Amino acid sequence: MPLYEQLIFDSSKCQAAIERLQQTKKPVILFGAGIIGYYTVSFFKKIGIPIQCFCDNDVEKQKASYLGFPVIAFSDLCRCYPEACVIPTLANYTKVFDQISSSANSYEIIYLGTVDICDDTPTNEEFVKNHIRELENVYGLLEDDLSRSVLVNILNYKLTRNPDYAKSVKSQQAIYFEPDIIALDGNSVFLDVGAFNGDTVEEFIRYAGKNSIQERPYRKIFALEPDPENFQKLKERVLASKWQEIECLNYGAWDTVDTLSFFTGLDCGSTTSATNRDGAMKTTTIQTETIDRIVGESKVSFIKMDVEGAEMNALKGAASTIKRDRPLLAISVYHKKEDIFSIPQYLKHLVPDYRLYLRHYTDTAADTVLYAK
Repeated sequence: MPLYEQLIFDSSKCQAAIERLQQTKKPVILFGAGIIGYYTVSFFKKIGIPIQCFCDNDVEKQKASYLGFPVIAFSDLCRCYPEACVIPTLANYTKVFDQISSSANSYEIIYLGTVDICDDTPTNEEFVKNHIRELENVYGLLEDDLSRSVLVNILNYKLTRNPDYAKSVKSQQAIYFEPDIIALDGNSVFLDVGAFNGDTVEEFIRYAGKNSIQERPYRKIFALEPDPENFQKLKERVLASKWQEIECLNYGAWDTVDTLSFFTGLDCGSTTSATNRDGAMKTTTIQTETIDRIVGESKVSFIKMDVEGAEMNALKGAASTIKRDRPLLAISVYHKKEDIFSIPQYLKHLVPDYRLYLRHYTDTAADTVLYAK
């Protein structure tokens, strides 16, 4: 069956929730002071929904404001706001949904789903219909039925904001490390592009070690992280863990060597792709490099890439390496609306015999990963 015939063009539930928020007299509170909260605020400003504050379970986030709004603890929410409309703004919201529901207060929980992470405007019927040719092409390029089901269900989630679609294809494996796709050996050279605080480096070492008797189950790791705060955490983690042959690089992966404005302090969501509305975000400058220049003659085995909307630029800067080495790839394709079709088509252009797989890891639009092998 063609992709188009499987799509559900029904935004009525989402539109009703938006209209409810536009009309309510209750304070509107976003639960989750992170990158999804940032784009939700941006979206709400465009459609005239004011928010009161953020709530977050992270004690560190409670010590400072976020985007000019206070960040309160759940206990303060219960104490200060006996009535409110609470909007979960997290990638995996189920526990928070249960937490809010457990309160004796009168909270109206309105789930909108996540907006597209690096877009102010959500994927909608117009966008899908305008790009149905590209989407149908990618549907045909995918290697297995599960991948095609992921594409259909993630599009239906975005069109309806019904979380059942995302939940129905949510993988129970570790993100970036699907065992039926990613096979490693003791000679692997791994590029962690968007290394954050080293969590994926640690997962890679654990995963590679499952099938290896070597003390160090890889040859080398390049870990790229442009955010200064995250980079410091990355270095500290590598040092404390005594991992060897890891090159930590404070660069953003890009298609050119450049200096770019960068929005920091967004935890794992720090990005070049945001818009600094009202001067509410911390900015810095970062140096960018191409993956081709970084790896040089080193033969690369596996590239994981999660760089908050800069994936296409980073891939263009890795084109020679990808064509030369044909590494395993795990690329995030959920940040920008067009990523879901532009990135698969680009990779097939670089390496026509790549086999492409799509997997998804949350209850929302976040963490859809394209694999190539």
